[in-house]
Amino acid sequence: MVFILGISVYSLFVPDVLQSGDQSNKLNNDSKIVVASDETTNSRLPKQEMVVKDDFRLYLPLVVNQPSGIHGHVSNSGNHASGITLELRLFDGNVFSTVATTTTDQNGRFLFRDIASLESGTYYYVRYRNTASTPGNLWAWSSRTINTYSSGEYIEAGDFDIADIVLLSPNDGVTIELPTRFQWMRRPVTTSDSYEFDVYDPTDYSPWWWTAPLGYTDSYTLSTLTGFNTVIPYAWEVRVLSPDGGFGISFHYRLVTFTGIMSSPKDMPEDFRKRFSGEYRR
Repeated sequence: MVFILGISVYSLFVPDVLQSGDQSNKLNNDSKIVVASDETTNSRLPKQEMVVKDDFRLYLPLVVNQPSGIHGHVSNSGNHASGITLELRLFDGNVFSTVATTTTDQNGRFLFRDIASLESGTYYYVRYRNTASTPGNLWAWSSRTINTYSSGEYIEAGDFDIADIVLLSPNDGVTIELPTRFQWMRRPVTTSDSYEFDVYDPTDYSPWWWTAPLGYTDSYTLSTLTGFNTVIPYAWEVRVLSPDGGFGISFHYRLVTFTGIMSSPKDMPEDFRKRFSGEYRR
């Protein structure tokens, strides 16, 4: 017997004689059972009952293979981002490594398959890096961290947008006196974004100062800054934070030299040092 599901054909064993009430119906070897797809939902679902012969009704259970792995969706200014290379990064308690790579499909979806279970004190996250320097894209994106995962599970890493944050002012290479207003262009599609303003030494990432999440805004006025030198150019950039814990980094940074600065930078938490410095060094 032939079992047809959509466009795929499978072999199906059916006994020679099947009972339907008190009447026996014998199926010929060339009998066919056709399972139709539900086009309204674009899902492969059988009709409730399939008529094989005049008065014989056969009910079939549908077995669907549940996908497993770590999945999500990538967009750019709200549009599906296809062909985007992504890495699944593992922190093993000491160092980061790439355990898998994948590319988004035509709908921007991605799936890392056959992923090992996490041990205590380790985590996964999905990383995007703009290694091709594609105009209009962020420098990098880090998904939320996945702290628990068992092999065979189907877990979402999150949906994220890789549209860049355009820096506006001050310009690159200028000397400024505080207070100064730093401005950028908000990403218009992802209004759930919150922004963070960062200043750091681009040679070794120390000192490094950053704000708390600022909300969906396009500027920050820096009034004081301690522990920075008045003769060294420092980088300023903007980061975008998503509600689920992911974050992205503006493709460009700009160099400025300060006058009249006067306090010390706050200590950088160890996780920030690993994630921001080691993982996303320019």
